Amino acid sequence: MSILKNIAFAFFAFLPFFAYSQVHISNQGHQEAVSSFSSLATGNDSSYFSAGNDGFLIKWNADGTGEHYQITNLSIKLIAQNPANSEIAVYETDNAKVHSVSVWDWKTLQRKYIKRFSDSITSLSYTAQGSYLIVGTTALNGTFFLDAQKGSVVKKISENMPIISMAETSNSEKTCVMYSPNGNLTYYDLESGTRKARFATENALFQPTLFANNEFFAGVKDNSVFIIHATNGKRLALFSAENPILLNSKGEAETGLFFLDKQGKNIVLKYIDNIELKESIKSGRQANFKIIAQFSGFPAKDTITSAIKTADRIIPIVGEAEGMASDTNRQSGKIIFGTKSGNLYELPAVANSSVQTIKPMTDKAYQKILDVCADGTDFYILTADSVYRTAYSEDLSATAEKVGVNNGSTNLIKYGNSVILWSKDTRKEIVMLNVETGKRTPLFTPSNAIQILKVFNDELVYIQGNSAVRMYTIGTGKDTELYTGTALQDIILYNEKDLYVAKSAAENDSPLIHVDSKTRETVPVQAKGSIAYSLSHEENQKTPAFYGISVQSDANGNAKTTVFAYKPASKSYSPLLQFADEDPEAFTAIYQEALYTNIGKSQVRSYNTSSKKTLLFKRSASMPLKVARSPQMLLILNRDGSLSWYKPAFAAVVSNWYLLDGSWEISE
Repeated sequence: MSILKNIAFAFFAFLPFFAYSQVHISNQGHQEAVSSFSSLATGNDSSYFSAGNDGFLIKWNADGTGEHYQITNLSIKLIAQNPANSEIAVYETDNAKVHSVSVWDWKTLQRKYIKRFSDSITSLSYTAQGSYLIVGTTALNGTFFLDAQKGSVVKKISENMPIISMAETSNSEKTCVMYSPNGNLTYYDLESGTRKARFATENALFQPTLFANNEFFAGVKDNSVFIIHATNGKRLALFSAENPILLNSKGEAETGLFFLDKQGKNIVLKYIDNIELKESIKSGRQANFKIIAQFSGFPAKDTITSAIKTADRIIPIVGEAEGMASDTNRQSGKIIFGTKSGNLYELPAVANSSVQTIKPMTDKAYQKILDVCADGTDFYILTADSVYRTAYSEDLSATAEKVGVNNGSTNLIKYGNSVILWSKDTRKEIVMLNVETGKRTPLFTPSNAIQILKVFNDELVYIQGNSAVRMYTIGTGKDTELYTGTALQDIILYNEKDLYVAKSAAENDSPLIHVDSKTRETVPVQAKGSIAYSLSHEENQKTPAFYGISVQSDANGNAKTTVFAYKPASKSYSPLLQFADEDPEAFTAIYQEALYTNIGKSQVRSYNTSSKKTLLFKRSASMPLKVARSPQMLLILNRDGSLSWYKPAFAAVVSNWYLLDGSWEISE
């Protein structure tokens, strides 16, 4: 099997990819751990990027605001900026089977190409002039040079290469040095493709980095910082440090290496320069680091996950008379680090003998909206601690009216004058909240984790533990088992009698099962695919069909995701929309003749079940998670917990809403 697998541009041919996107500007941090940073050491541009496990890229500007844009529903582990243009490369992964590198143009928010790899990625970097993107993987001979503009693989090195975790080129791009965790620093001639030299050095180093014009090399292992001569592999110094984070920028002014050391409750910024290292080589003694500054106030329960030092900047000093630059002043770069909680901190990289108190440069001002549902023209929204009622207002004067308390439930469904609160993948108690009085009524506690819960008349139909479908009757409290199986995905109680169960299919089996809820008789439905999920229909409406999603793979492992319609009366299965890849998190939702889905992972589209016409809605800064509909408005819940409003017949976003202390922050 090939190590590298190209992925086709797997989108509908008549629809532009990620069209009409926009960033969200705020000083909000990441929602999950900050995984990587990248900055350019060119000119006076002090901006830099952060990436997180929430799938967001954020470009941080000199004024402290961030341009937020979610490019994936997966974790981002590595990022690299092209020094020649506005492109940024991203390694996104599910930490299991999916390992992809995508390249984006930040100015247009367009993805240029994507490459899939069979193995996890250990290194991601551009060559010095941006001609190539170097991707290192955990496979032997699994280092690839990609043409930075086309994404095609280019053969630059003739010999088989070991696994690498760092690759950097000279400014001319004629030479490349790579570090392998097996304990080698290897130099290659990229013009001839041959090896120039290889030096044995310390193995299994993390955070490998070159500094001082690539003369010295550093890495971390066993709570120690190793300093190594990059031209012979010999160790020059070894410093003990608690979970140290190395910091290095590539600006011309950089002559040494900064690193963070956690000492008790304080964070200590340390530095070793190339002059000290050169003197230690001459004298034969170990070099010493300098303590630059100490910082207190970092939360004890948080941890540093990634960091960077922005480059020093050369600022012209303008003469008063001539108005011309008469001298220059060096402005020291800043230390930026991110944490497990998603916050970012900014520290000055200048000497200070006092212990300084630090505070995050980001905040968590927005309340994340977990779920939404519609009730006529009103919408109910769920946060971690509250349930609110709201409605769209043309004059942007909308309010968020608190109607009840939430004790940690993650999902809600409208039922009469109440909402049903439940929590996916947990055994948490199911509660009915009266939205007029605020009264909470416990219904039942599942004996196993609930995967899906839906309302039909006075029945709650739910999947428990991926293996049992049960029905709870509100009022009587009767709880009945309707069906048992394996790998259950979703359910639809189409009417009082007909239950449909979506599941993972065994070989030559159907992913859709019909169950007679009265007799418990089961019959396979003629549906295609290895798995079906996201079933939807309008409860209490006499619609001829229900809808869902299936995934089918061929003998070569190529997947196809299909949005389908199934008509129980005629027992007919019809594919409606297809996506040439696997999309396990796609949803469907039906409102009258409008079928909504986010198949393709990036945007919501509506499919008119009568006219067969499709409308693609422009996305916000975050990717869509769910839709809710009123007669006048379409509401999209985004993955970052924000809301986007649309007129159902038009593609443009009307406004984006962020919940801030129980009130709305609204942007056009």
